[in-house]
Amino acid sequence: MGIAAWLLLAALPYRYRLNTTVQFTESGEPIKNPLTGYAPPAENGAVCADSNLVYIGLTWADWEPEESVYAIDTLEETYQIERWKREHKHALLRFVCDIPGDEMHKDIPEWLYQKTGEGTDYGTSYGKGYSPNYANAFFRQKHQEAVEAVTVDYNEDDFIAYVELGSLGHWGNGIPTRQKEYGSFRGLRPAGSIPWPIPIISTTQGF
Repeated sequence: MGIAAWLLLAALPYRYRLNTTVQFTESGEPIKNPLTGYAPPAENGAVCADSNLVYIGLTWADWEPEESVYAIDTLEETYQIERWKREHKHALLRFVCDIPGDEMHKDIPEWLYQKTGEGTDYGTSYGKGYSPNYANAFFRQKHQEAVEAVTVDYNEDDFIAYVELGSLGHWGNGIPTRQKEYGSFRGLRPAGSIPWPIPIISTTQGF
C-alpha cells in the first residue's frame, strides 16, 4: 500500500468524526457508566433519579400468579416501567424464586407449590422463606416457560438491557438452603458459574 493510501486511511477518522476525545476532571463523585455498575430498585423512584440503570427483582409468584397467566400490568405498575422508558433509562432483570424475608412466605406461585411441594421451609439469621426443589422436572419445565414469557413481552424495545443469571438460591445468587441439591445438577450444561439445566437468556441489548 502506497504512502498516499496510508495518509488517506489516517485522515478518514478525522474527516468523518470517527475519533472523539473526552477530557475528564477528577472528582469524588460516582461515574455513571452506561448499563454498568449499581442499579437501584426500580420500584423506588427516589433512589433512581441519578441512575441510568434500574433493577427489577421479579419473583415467580408475582409474575405468574396463575398457571400460564402472566401479570404484565402488575409488573409494569410496580416497577414504573413506562416512567423509566420516558426517562430513557434501562433495566436489568433478575427472575427470583426465593427472597428471605421477615415472615414465612413463598416466592414461587401457590399453584406451582401444590404441584411440586418438595422444597424446604427455612428460618435463618438473614430471613425466612421457602427454598424450592430446583431439581424437580416440572419445576424446570415451568421455569423455562415463565422466563421465555418475559422475553416475549419485553422484546419490542431495548428497555431490558439484560437478564441476570438468577433463579437458583436465595435472592437468585446461587446458594439454596438445601445444599444437597447441587448434586442433582452434576453433568448438566452450566450457565455462568451455576450449573443450571435449562437455558438462561442473557443479552446486552434487549432479548
